[in-house]
Amino acid sequence: MKTLLSNLYKKYLNGRLTENELQTFKQMVAQATDEELWEVMQQTPMPHVEIPVNIKEEIMGNLELEIRKSRRNNFMRYAAAISLFLITVSGLFYFFRQAEPTNLAKVSVAPGNRASIVLPDGTKVSLNSGTDLEYDVEAGDHRYVNLLKGEAFFEVTKDRKHPFRVSTGDMNIQVLGTTFNVKAGDSQVEASLFTGKIQIDGEKIAQAVTLSPGEKAIYTKKDHKIVVGSNDSQRDMKWKDGYLIFESTPLKDVLARIGEWYGVSIRYTGHKYSHDLLSGTFHNEPLQSVLKTLSMQYGFQYQIVENQIIIK
Repeated sequence: MKTLLSNLYKKYLNGRLTENELQTFKQMVAQATDEELWEVMQQTPMPHVEIPVNIKEEIMGNLELEIRKSRRNNFMRYAAAISLFLITVSGLFYFFRQAEPTNLAKVSVAPGNRASIVLPDGTKVSLNSGTDLEYDVEAGDHRYVNLLKGEAFFEVTKDRKHPFRVSTGDMNIQVLGTTFNVKAGDSQVEASLFTGKIQIDGEKIAQAVTLSPGEKAIYTKKDHKIVVGSNDSQRDMKWKDGYLIFESTPLKDVLARIGEWYGVSIRYTGHKYSHDLLSGTFHNEPLQSVLKTLSMQYGFQYQIVENQIIIK
């Protein structure tokens, strides 16, 4: 099996899979263990591209993502295994095509998965479901991360001579050595600080803001306002350990968050409890278990059709 998987993987990398071979490839990936997939990826030579030696080392050293997959129900396993494997491959492809001219590597985490990486300077980054991030492959004067979308928790290696910078497009964050969380959404950007200090500015932010531990800054894109308050240390950092936490959250927002977390689409036409507030914690729970708990509490029925949840 391993030899066939390796051969199909080589053909996939070179874009030479037939339709039947692609289906076989997906089935084999779904059935293989994480260790078997990783061994195939490590032993298979990538398509020839002229790149500097130091970048080759970065590929092997810093783009080997440690994917920590939450164990979910059977209907999710197939999609998770395929998307995780192909996302890892596509991340490497992007690196080959783009790293040499731009010095930026891109990492993408498929919906329903979470990942952790170590940057060239030793900074540890945990990435939530559906996150896209670019980082500078040179661990020299420029310690730079561009959070394109999603959520990331940073444990920054201290280096007073070279500040660490994170940009979301709307918000710029500069640190020396600290732990903080950044969430870049469609309507707002959040930054929560746990240790150290960070400074926040941006093209449309009127005045720079400095956060102390325990504080959170929320920037609203519509009115370009930034508000500083207390952060929720449980919700803002424990997601990386598999905790899905709600604190006085309307049911409709709970369902939207569950859809993001598990990488599924939730079709919800409204319910008499839509605006009821929910407080609770789920830790590495299968999707079926979460839905069953909510359906018992609120009296709704649900149906699973492929990767879509229909709430009745």
